[in-house]
Amino acid sequence: MNKLTKKQLEEVKKQLIKQAEDFPKEQKNSMVSQISKMNDDQLEEFLEKNKLLNINHEEQSPFRMIVENKLSSFKIAENDKAIAVLEINPISEGHVMIIPKIPYKASEIPEEIQRFAQLLAAHLNKILTPKDIQIAVSEMFEEAIINILPIYKNESFESKRKKSSEKELANLQEKLTLPPQGKEKVEVIKLPDEIEEETEYEDDKKSEAKKRKIPINKLQKAPKRFP
Repeated sequence: MNKLTKKQLEEVKKQLIKQAEDFPKEQKNSMVSQISKMNDDQLEEFLEKNKLLNINHEEQSPFRMIVENKLSSFKIAENDKAIAVLEINPISEGHVMIIPKIPYKASEIPEEIQRFAQLLAAHLNKILTPKDIQIAVSEMFEEAIINILPIYKNESFESKRKKSSEKELANLQEKLTLPPQGKEKVEVIKLPDEIEEETEYEDDKKSEAKKRKIPINKLQKAPKRFP
């Protein structure tokens, strides 16, 4: 793997410090201090550990490289507009990033990608059963991504991150991967009270149909419910 030139390392350091400006104050100050004190070897080691060593500030962000398969990632879902990959330095198990296939600003993310995030959140909720899930948009390397964070205790986007091993990420990828959208129907996750309400509605509908001697499949269908 080719090492970066001193000029490239300086550019990457500036970019990382700029990225830290979006973090909470305490986390920002810590990250800026850490990055500023790194010498070239330490910075290169940091980039290598986080799979960012090949970044070229003038050409592509790491997100573009992930989308184009120039950087390895642990993808769990994809549609025409975005991909969902596991965060390699997660806050909690199942921390996912949704990366648009075309760069957007935070205020420009299409509704289809927002719906994709909701689908992924419901999927993570079903498989991992956290007590809550948070979704947040952030801008890094001058483009927006969506973070989906399962909450098990009191985690937040300000919580400390940890480094996951490739084995841990591969196992989680196998557990969470969704089939390509459009090729297999993904079950809609419903809350218990909605299931009970629909069950009662179906019982009433069948009873009414029996009274009128009308086939159940000829009755008007109720609007589909979503969580």
